[in-house]
Formats: sequence, structure tokens, C-alpha cells
Amino acid sequence: MSSASPLPPGANPFQPPTESAGPPRQRSLLWGIAIGVLACVCLCSGMCVVPMGFGVYQAVTQRDEVERAIDACLQDVEAERADAALQRFSSRAIQNGLVTREQIEKLADDQHFRDYKSAHVTSIKVSQAFNTNPKVPQGTVANVAGTVGYNDGGTGVLQATLEKENGEWRLFALRVNRNNRSPASATKAAR
Repeated sequence: MSSASPLPPGANPFQPPTESAGPPRQRSLLWGIAIGVLACVCLCSGMCVVPMGFGVYQAVTQRDEVERAIDACLQDVEAERADAALQRFSSRAIQNGLVTREQIEKLADDQHFRDYKSAHVTSIKVSQAFNTNPKVPQGTVANVAGTVGYNDGGTGVLQATLEKENGEWRLFALRVNRNNRSPASATKAAR
């Protein structure tokens, strides 16, 4: 009795039969075309561009509001309106003790805040931030860098982090550094 096996001698009976899908070169060409078509559809339909464009749009449209919030706080500090300045900070910053009324009162005598004239935002990054740590900024957050002008002609730089709270920008952190000497004070010192 002889049994005829459909497998060629030496073939593994447990391996699935191979189908010929064409040479490997044709398959890689098909994959290349498929990836190219997908990339073209993504770029042309705006699926990839929309999130980037929205971030840029948000930064541009929010810049003036952020600048006004920073300017108002610095004006309040310079005018020694500690309660008004404190209200410009986010409830998260106040509740976590990152800013207090006493700290703001001390800033009015600080050279970096005295004789304040204006603030100008030069760089802004608006993003959505979510964190398990409730002490860090959450939701819509703006990280800002800018310049500060003083009534005596001096200049400085600022860095700030703001949170959008109830539709308004509130400061979470603010750092202001005045350049060493203003032109007016240098002239007075030379006399």
C-alpha cells in the first residue's frame, strides 16, 4: 500500500502553504504608493495642518488679552494696589500659597517693579495642560516671554505663566527682571 502525499519530499507539513503574492519588490512598491497617497490625503485635506494651525491661531488671538492681564497686574503692583494685583492671579496660585498679599506688597518696593510703564509680549505658547498634580497650571495655559519698559527709560524682561479661568487670563507665575541701569539713572550718576 502506498500513500501519495501532496507535499514534496522534505517539506514541513505543519507550515501553511505559501501563496505567491508577487515578488517582494512589487509589494514594497505598493506599500510606498499607499503611504504616499495617505500622506497626500492627510496634508491636502488639512487633517495634519488643522491642529498646528489652531495652535498658531490661538497664540495670535490670545496675545493681546494675555498682555493686558500682565500689564494690569504690574500697574497694580507699581501703584501699591495689592488686593487688585492679587485678584489677577489664578485661584490655584492663591490656594496653593504661591502668591500672597504680603508678597505683592513687598514687590512695590522692588526695583524690578518700581517706576513701571508698560509690558510687551514677544513670545507666547498657548496649550492645553492636564496633570494629576493639582498644584500645577491646568486647562488652557499660556507661557509668555516679553519685555518691560520703565518711566525713566529703563528696560527689563518678563516671564509669565497664565491660566484661563472662567474665560479670563489669570497669572499663575510672574518673573520680572530689570536691566542693571536705566539711561536716566546712569546720566544722574555721572554728574
